[in-house]
Amino acid sequence: MATRTEQQYKTLYGSSGTIFPDNTTAQISEGDVRAFGEDSADSLVFLTNMSVKAINTSGASAAINLNSGKSVNFAGDTIITSAFTFSISNTTNASYFNLIFAITGVPVITFPGSAWLMNDIRWNNGTRTWTPVEEGLYKLTALWNGTYWFVDISQSSYS
Repeated sequence: MATRTEQQYKTLYGSSGTIFPDNTTAQISEGDVRAFGEDSADSLVFLTNMSVKAINTSGASAAINLNSGKSVNFAGDTIITSAFTFSISNTTNASYFNLIFAITGVPVITFPGSAWLMNDIRWNNGTRTWTPVEEGLYKLTALWNGTYWFVDISQSSYS
Protein backbone atom coordinates (compact mmCIF):
# COMPACT_ATOMS: atom_id res chain seq x y z
CA MET A 1 0.00 0.00 0.00
CA ALA A 2 1.84 3.06 1.27
CA THR A 3 4.27 4.14 3.94
CA ARG A 4 2.49 6.75 6.01
CA THR A 5 3.73 9.17 8.64
CA GLU A 6 2.37 8.71 12.12
CA GLN A 7 -0.02 11.66 11.64
CA GLN A 8 -1.30 10.31 8.31
CA TYR A 9 -1.82 6.91 9.90
CA LYS A 10 -3.80 8.41 12.80
CA THR A 11 -5.90 10.49 10.40
CA LEU A 12 -6.99 7.35 8.59
CA TYR A 13 -7.23 4.81 11.40
CA GLY A 14 -7.27 6.74 14.69
CA SER A 15 -10.29 7.27 16.95
CA SER A 16 -11.60 9.99 14.64
CA GLY A 17 -10.16 8.45 11.47
CA THR A 18 -11.93 8.34 8.14
CA ILE A 19 -11.44 4.65 7.22
CA PHE A 20 -13.19 3.00 10.16
CA PRO A 21 -16.40 4.73 11.21
CA ASP A 22 -18.09 3.62 14.44
CA ASN A 23 -19.33 0.54 12.51
CA THR A 24 -22.80 0.55 14.05
CA THR A 25 -24.14 -0.25 10.58
CA ALA A 26 -21.37 -2.72 9.61
CA GLN A 27 -19.67 -0.28 7.25
CA ILE A 28 -16.21 -1.84 7.49
CA SER A 29 -15.57 -3.86 4.37
CA GLU A 30 -13.17 -6.68 3.72
CA GLY A 31 -11.19 -4.24 1.54
CA ASP A 32 -10.96 -1.75 4.42
CA VAL A 33 -9.50 -4.43 6.68
CA ARG A 34 -7.05 -5.57 3.98
CA ALA A 35 -5.94 -1.96 3.34
CA PHE A 36 -5.49 -1.42 7.09
CA GLY A 37 -3.33 -4.54 7.37
CA GLU A 38 -1.11 -3.57 4.45
CA ASP A 39 -0.78 0.04 5.63
CA SER A 40 0.16 -1.25 9.09
CA ALA A 41 2.90 -3.45 7.68
CA ASP A 42 4.24 -0.67 5.46
CA SER A 43 3.97 2.11 8.05
CA LEU A 44 5.52 0.47 11.09
CA VAL A 45 8.81 2.03 9.99
CA PHE A 46 7.60 5.32 11.48
CA LEU A 47 7.87 3.70 14.91
CA THR A 48 11.35 2.20 14.76
CA ASN A 49 13.93 2.03 12.05
CA MET A 50 16.53 -0.42 13.30
CA SER A 51 18.68 -0.30 10.19
CA VAL A 52 21.95 1.61 10.50
CA LYS A 53 22.10 4.75 8.37
CA ALA A 54 25.44 6.19 7.30
CA ILE A 55 26.30 9.77 8.22
CA ASN A 56 28.91 11.60 6.18
CA THR A 57 31.63 12.47 8.68
CA SER A 58 34.29 13.39 6.10
CA GLY A 59 33.85 17.17 6.47
CA ALA A 60 33.70 19.45 9.49
CA SER A 61 30.05 18.80 10.36
CA ALA A 62 27.16 16.38 9.91
CA ALA A 63 23.42 16.59 10.43
CA ILE A 64 21.81 13.74 12.31
CA ASN A 65 18.59 13.54 10.29
CA LEU A 66 16.01 11.55 12.23
CA ASN A 67 13.47 11.73 9.37
CA SER A 68 10.71 12.04 11.98
CA GLY A 69 11.33 8.49 13.17
CA LYS A 70 11.00 7.48 16.82
CA SER A 71 14.22 5.49 17.04
CA VAL A 72 17.07 5.60 14.53
CA ASN A 73 20.61 4.17 14.37
CA PHE A 74 23.52 5.92 12.64
CA ALA A 75 27.18 5.26 11.92
CA GLY A 76 29.79 7.73 10.76
CA ASP A 77 31.18 6.70 7.38
CA THR A 78 34.72 8.04 7.87
CA ILE A 79 37.08 8.68 10.78
CA ILE A 80 36.80 12.12 12.38
CA THR A 81 40.28 13.62 12.53
CA SER A 82 39.69 17.28 13.43
CA ALA A 83 37.15 19.54 15.15
CA PHE A 84 33.66 18.41 14.23
CA THR A 85 30.04 19.51 14.76
CA PHE A 86 26.97 17.28 15.00
CA SER A 87 23.60 18.97 14.50
CA ILE A 88 20.17 17.37 14.55
CA SER A 89 17.16 17.73 12.24
CA ASN A 90 13.66 16.37 11.59
CA THR A 91 13.03 15.45 15.21
CA THR A 92 9.22 15.26 15.02
CA ASN A 93 8.18 12.01 16.78
CA ALA A 94 11.81 11.34 17.79
CA SER A 95 12.57 9.77 21.13
CA TYR A 96 15.86 7.91 20.79
CA PHE A 97 18.88 7.46 18.55
CA ASN A 98 22.28 5.78 18.52
CA LEU A 99 25.36 7.02 16.72
CA ILE A 100 28.63 5.15 16.23
CA PHE A 101 31.64 7.23 15.22
CA ALA A 102 35.41 6.84 15.04
CA ILE A 103 38.07 9.41 15.86
CA THR A 104 41.82 9.74 15.61
CA GLY A 105 43.67 12.20 17.78
CA VAL A 106 41.42 14.00 20.23
CA PRO A 107 39.27 16.34 18.14
CA VAL A 108 36.76 18.56 19.89
CA ILE A 109 33.19 17.56 18.99
CA THR A 110 30.53 20.31 19.16
CA PHE A 111 26.82 19.71 19.82
CA PRO A 112 25.24 23.14 19.19
CA GLY A 113 22.12 24.32 20.96
CA SER A 114 20.89 24.09 24.52
CA ALA A 115 18.92 20.86 24.04
CA TRP A 116 21.98 18.59 24.45
CA LEU A 117 22.74 17.45 28.00
CA MET A 118 25.57 15.20 29.16
CA ASN A 119 26.74 13.96 32.52
CA ASP A 120 30.33 13.44 31.43
CA ILE A 121 33.61 15.01 32.57
CA ARG A 122 34.61 15.31 28.90
CA TRP A 123 31.59 17.62 28.30
CA ASN A 124 31.90 21.40 28.51
CA ASN A 125 28.38 22.76 28.92
CA GLY A 126 29.49 26.35 28.33
CA THR A 127 30.96 25.70 24.89
CA ARG A 128 28.66 22.71 24.09
CA THR A 129 31.72 20.57 23.30
CA TRP A 130 32.84 17.05 24.09
CA THR A 131 36.54 16.19 24.01
CA PRO A 132 37.64 12.54 24.01
CA VAL A 133 40.71 11.44 25.92
CA GLU A 134 41.65 8.67 23.52
CA GLU A 135 41.14 7.83 19.87
CA GLY A 136 38.99 4.95 18.72
CA LEU A 137 35.39 3.90 18.13
CA TYR A 138 32.63 5.44 20.27
CA LYS A 139 28.90 4.91 20.73
CA LEU A 140 26.59 7.84 21.47
CA THR A 141 23.09 7.18 22.79
CA ALA A 142 20.54 10.00 23.05
CA LEU A 143 17.11 9.97 24.69
CA TRP A 144 14.60 12.82 24.17
CA ASN A 145 12.29 13.85 27.02
CA GLY A 146 10.42 16.51 25.05
CA THR A 147 12.83 19.28 26.04
CA TYR A 148 16.35 17.85 26.13
CA TRP A 149 18.49 15.19 24.48
CA PHE A 150 20.06 13.20 27.33
CA VAL A 151 23.31 12.01 25.76
CA ASP A 152 25.71 9.27 26.87
CA ILE A 153 28.93 8.60 25.01
CA SER A 154 30.90 5.47 25.83
CA GLN A 155 33.47 6.17 28.56
CA SER A 156 36.30 4.72 26.51
CA SER A 157 36.69 3.62 22.93
CA TYR A 158 35.67 0.18 21.76
CA SER A 159 38.45 -2.06 20.52
